[in-house]
Amino acid sequence: RRPSACAPRSSRRPGPAPADSAHAWRGPETLQTAQRNASLAADPQGGLWLIFGADNEPALYVRRFDAASGQWGAAQLLARAAENAAADGPRLAFGPDGTMHAVWAEYGFPAGWPPLGLYYARSADGGLSWSPPFRFAGEGYNQPNVLAGPGQTVTLAWAAAAGFRLKNKYAQRSADGGTTWAAAVSFDALPGSSGVPGLALDSAGNAHLVYADNGCVWHAAFEREWSAVECVSGQRDPAPLIENPAVAISRGNRLYVLYWTDKQQLWQVTETLPVPAILPRPTTEVRAPPTALPAAPVVTDPPVATLVAPLLSPTPPPSPSAGAPVQNRRPLPAAPGLTLFIGILPVLVLLAAIFIVRARR
Repeated sequence: RRPSACAPRSSRRPGPAPADSAHAWRGPETLQTAQRNASLAADPQGGLWLIFGADNEPALYVRRFDAASGQWGAAQLLARAAENAAADGPRLAFGPDGTMHAVWAEYGFPAGWPPLGLYYARSADGGLSWSPPFRFAGEGYNQPNVLAGPGQTVTLAWAAAAGFRLKNKYAQRSADGGTTWAAAVSFDALPGSSGVPGLALDSAGNAHLVYADNGCVWHAAFEREWSAVECVSGQRDPAPLIENPAVAISRGNRLYVLYWTDKQQLWQVTETLPVPAILPRPTTEVRAPPTALPAAPVVTDPPVATLVAPLLSPTPPPSPSAGAPVQNRRPLPAAPGLTLFIGILPVLVLLAAIFIVRARR
């Protein structure tokens, strides 16, 4: 995909003040003109980080949002892209010790194609300085992702771009915080990237990978080695186009996978992993009693996908043909006042006629 600029907004819409609630949002604000595929990550101290490729120069930057002050810090340079290239599609992850791990793709500029390579860099001082970029994949690969933890473990995942006859998804791991890397592992797949491969970590420290390919969302887990891939999308009517899978793990053992079908429907698959659950932290905050919800069922094999969003552009039902009877249609009930008026109308007409006849006499 060709990197493109996000047009800055000249005004800010008012919004509710920030609060400890998912329903309180403040209005949008212009941060930086950037390539379109920026992303966010949270650090262990609760700070929010933005990583983005600059639109007006071949460079990659990070910015931190301080929740206490409600302010964004200045942009910090992460890396310069190669000559005649643009950095885009960046992802950022934080290790348990706060080390920052970044990945990104570089594309030929100004056309925005082809993908020229994938890069990794790390920072141990809060983004002030970064290691020299490590090129972990060459031309024809895009859509990288990164996962940090447990300990010093770092996991990378990426995809082959369409049109390069590269038929695999890939993963690569480091056990020493990104200093050295094991050999990359490939997962058989058809050509085409189909979205950034998703990565998540469970309570036992196992990495989980999901990617879309050949009408299915595939899942693999790393414990001591990568497991065999398994199709986890179980919608009843498989779509010819499945893409953009996203994965998250709640309470350490609840795996959630979202994905698109035909760019129109959003599906969810949920599965309980065979690892310990993490109980939510106790809080002393006084809140309204929560509404009781039924317990989520444990998904059996194969899991069944749940439709989250219906068709975005549903086709309206066809109109009945002219002259054809319309079945199973009830007339709309008349209003009570209208019904009474219709009932006494003959009486009123008769009285009016009598009055006119007598008036003429």
